[in-house]
Amino acid sequence: MQGRVPYFKCFVGADLVQYLTHTLGLGSRGDAVAAGQRWMDAGVFYSVTRAEVFCDGHALYRYKEDEVGSILNMKTVWSGEVRCAPDVEADFRHKLGEIYARYVLNPNPLYKQDVA
Repeated sequence: MQGRVPYFKCFVGADLVQYLTHTLGLGSRGDAVAAGQRWMDAGVFYSVTRAEVFCDGHALYRYKEDEVGSILNMKTVWSGEVRCAPDVEADFRHKLGEIYARYVLNPNPLYKQDVA
């Protein structure tokens, strides 16, 4: 929490610098800050306060892949065409039938018979 605002899935800049210098063996904290800045510039992570400079301190950062939506279902899950429910149901039943037929025809479903 920073300024009474909760920030989820974040890390502190000083922790990344510590990790880079001690665990990965970067030569100095300055080298680690430069590496952090390059990763930030490349979009690997960003400052939650939208600062443009990576700091070896208490600033909070978040990896792009860990972005948290403030509204449920804010992230895009499906980018394909929109289909009506009856079409989706029919397709689902067809696929389920195919799986069932394969299971019934193959007494040992864990054994893949079509291996060449």
